[in-house]
This record gives sequence, C-alpha cells and structure tokens, in this order.
Amino acid sequence: MATPEEEQIQLSRIGNVCIITFTGKPHKANVFTMALLKRLDALLDQVEDQHMPCSLVFTGSGRFFSAGFDLQALTGTPHNSKQKSSSSNGAATSSQDLVNFAWLVLARILIFPAPTFALFNGHAFGLGLFLGLACDHRWMVNDKKKAFLCLPEINIGLPLGFGFAALARCKLNKSALKIAALTGKQIAAQEALELGMIDAILPPSNGQGGSLPQEILERAEKLVSTSEKGNLKAIKMEIYGETYSDLLAPTQKRSKL
Repeated sequence: MATPEEEQIQLSRIGNVCIITFTGKPHKANVFTMALLKRLDALLDQVEDQHMPCSLVFTGSGRFFSAGFDLQALTGTPHNSKQKSSSSNGAATSSQDLVNFAWLVLARILIFPAPTFALFNGHAFGLGLFLGLACDHRWMVNDKKKAFLCLPEINIGLPLGFGFAALARCKLNKSALKIAALTGKQIAAQEALELGMIDAILPPSNGQGGSLPQEILERAEKLVSTSEKGNLKAIKMEIYGETYSDLLAPTQKRSKL
C-alpha cells in the first residue's frame, strides 16, 4: 500500500520529460512536511539515477501547486527550533530542521543537471513559490480565481529566512521582490508575467487536471539536448553558485539575518 507521501507526490515520464506531480491527495493544498520533502528528495534521486538526458517538470493537480509549509510543523518563526513535528519514521523534527532540509532540496533543484520547469497549475504560496523559483523556467495557468503566486510571510509574522531570501534575490527583479516579499500580495498570472516572475501564461483549461499541456511538453522536450553534454549542472553552478552556497550555509550564518 502506498504511503500518504507516495500518493501526494508522484513521478511519471512522457518521452524524455520527467514529471513530478503534487496530486492534492490526501492533502489538497500540497503542504510540505519533513516526510513530504524527503519524498521529493527521493524522487529527485530517481530522476538523476536514470542517467539519461531529460527535462524535469514540477506541477500539481487541482487548485494548488503548493501552499508551502505545513504551518503546524512550524512555530511563530522558522528560526525557533523548539517546536517539534514528526518525520516519516516518527522521530521528532524541529521547525529549523524542516526549513534547513527545504533549503537543501531547493539548492539541489537550483543546479539540477537537467532543464527544470515549474507549471503553476494553481496557487503557489511560500515554499511552493520558492520551489518554482529554484527552477529554470516557470509557466502559469491564467486563472484569476484559482492561480496566484504569493509570499505570505509578511502577513503571518514570519521572516523569509536566510536561504529563501537569497533565492528570492537571485530569481526576482527588484520590483517583483518588493511587491512579493514586502506586501504579501496574491499575484495573478498576467501581473506575474509583467513582473518577470514567470515566462509564459497558459489558458485556464490547460494544466489544472494534472496532465501537462502540449506546449510545455514540447518546450521541455526541445531543451532535453542541453543536458546531453553533462555540463548543464556546472553552468548553473557558475551562474547560481553564490545562492547555492547560501542555501547550504551553516545555521549560525542563517541565524544572523
């Protein structure tokens, strides 16, 4: 029998395109616990272990791409390590451990040795948006009721956190960063495109049922060739190396923010 985490995040493949889908089952908002982050990390292992040129697409099914962290696993701030949650093996996990591991996963996606795409089928809040920012390319469904990008930390009393702030500075221009991080605004597709947060918009009928639209499949397939020479990860490291290091920085450095 599949675990809840295996039901929540699934890996499939169409041609040379690997697809990681947040299914909305059993949790419709696809919120991240330690167990779910470890499931995602394991699926990244599976993609890399194929040792075949590919592209990697992250998407969801239904109203949410991901609403970010499971806030019950956090206290009033991600830097408070006293609150405990449970990992998949039942061991206690501090909120800081949860944030740290999320940064490790994002660092891995940031320099992944294949082209990476985020298809925002629905809402992407907090960690959900940061996961998309770690990708090379971002597409979004144009649905003003069911698809918004948002960094809600300003409205719920949380800091961004050292690693998240570094990733935001790396991938967002100044205007987008100010609006997203300092207002907590829920940003619809057209504004996200104008701010440079995403690369393309898809009609509402595309991308919300969990299946990939033909447009993104074709684009992902076309870019598979960039992973064939084995130097894509090195080039990403040259471009994003400082942010990668920040995501892996020791806790002592992070706590100074």
